[in-house]
Amino acid sequence: MGTENQQPSAGLAELDAKYGGATLSGGAYRDPDDFDVIVGREQRRPVGSEFTMQEQAEFLYGGVPSDYTREFPTVKKSSEVEKQLYSPDTDVAELQRRLWAGGFYPPGTDPAEIALGDRDPYTDKAWQNAIERAGKFKAAGQKKTLDEVIDEAIGLRKGSGADTTGTGRQPLVVELVNPEDLKYYAQRTAVATLGRALRPDEINRFVSSFHASQQASQTQAYNQRGAAGGQTVSAPSPAVAAEQFARQTDPTAAGAHDVVRVFDVVSKVLGGRRARG
Repeated sequence: MGTENQQPSAGLAELDAKYGGATLSGGAYRDPDDFDVIVGREQRRPVGSEFTMQEQAEFLYGGVPSDYTREFPTVKKSSEVEKQLYSPDTDVAELQRRLWAGGFYPPGTDPAEIALGDRDPYTDKAWQNAIERAGKFKAAGQKKTLDEVIDEAIGLRKGSGADTTGTGRQPLVVELVNPEDLKYYAQRTAVATLGRALRPDEINRFVSSFHASQQASQTQAYNQRGAAGGQTVSAPSPAVAAEQFARQTDPTAAGAHDVVRVFDVVSKVLGGRRARG
């Protein structure tokens, strides 16, 4: 997506013309195709015809308690909701990300052509598509808010493995070495390097450290494949990482064990020479 702009471009003039000069602060919309959209919910006391038959029967003799409330949907006309895209209170960049993740942009839209944080025709259409879908749910008697409709679409696309990142690629899946394999490498290497086994807390630190290095290297490779390319260095092998960790964990024991191993090698060499002599 393009460079983010803190203030969205003004699109109210065109919308005012489309909807008969109505403004964000009020006014009658004359669009014959206007429809209802649920944009939120509020907790309040019913009035007049809003009381259900069950409520009327329940409060017939005792009256309605002064603190009685229930949830009501907040409904606005589609034309009014459409204008919210250009409100200073709208985080346009975040809305664009959600609309992309939900699949509301027209088919074939290039993410690079979307002006992140600003107005563009692709975002206009995506916002209209989301509003129309929310209106269909309202017309079908389903009390889903516009945000819930978008969130539901995002969830469905993530479940199907569709691209929800705006990069045209599948999300990154990091492959980690099995922790039990790492523990085996760590203990075997520690005995050979330090002359002792690692404690449980040391083993856990090694596993976490190795997984973090895998996460970092694979993330870097994923990001570079989506950019201009480049070089990446993979995480070290478990055996190499285990020895490095052991030496860093207990350098004194590692040094002492190195001396012992050198002494053993020298002793074997001298012993062999004596045997031949």
